[in-house]
Amino acid sequence: MQSPEQRGASLVASSVFGPLSPRAIIKWRRPVQIVAQGLASRFPPLFRRQMVELVRAGRTPEELAREFEPTAQSIRNWVAQSERKAGRGDGGLTSVQREELTRLRRENRQLRGARDPVKGSGLVRSGDERDPSEGFWFVSDHQAAYPIATMCRLLGVSTSGYHAWVKRQPSHRAETDVNATNIVNR
Repeated sequence: MQSPEQRGASLVASSVFGPLSPRAIIKWRRPVQIVAQGLASRFPPLFRRQMVELVRAGRTPEELAREFEPTAQSIRNWVAQSERKAGRGDGGLTSVQREELTRLRRENRQLRGARDPVKGSGLVRSGDERDPSEGFWFVSDHQAAYPIATMCRLLGVSTSGYHAWVKRQPSHRAETDVNATNIVNR
């Protein structure tokens, strides 16, 4: 039984051409899984650096793809990433910048959700009692600031129910109540 080190990549040491020659490139007996920052990568950083150096020395990614395991596109991606890290890239984001952008976007989403008054549906209903008209009134009052569909979804009322409620004429009792309130207030 082979140890994990033996199962990994073996470096062919019989090269007289230096560490970047094709014979000195890491040969794979089976793919090695390296977990870095939650992503699985089949090729260790040393192998990637050697592929990048071979491309810079004049070999094409297609040649290297035929000779070794990675695809030509993977090799081109490694070269582009190396260029960006060195500051010579096409203006794309480095890995560190991409991670920071992802983190900031996630934080922005969380902050946007925290200031959204519709998310806390306790504003219009308390406990288990659910009167859809309370939610409809809330949606009606805030429709200029927030999308109707989003508010209805977050409040647990149907969008079609809201639109039907808006078009519906007040009931006879509601009209009578309004008239009685006006008489009392005079």
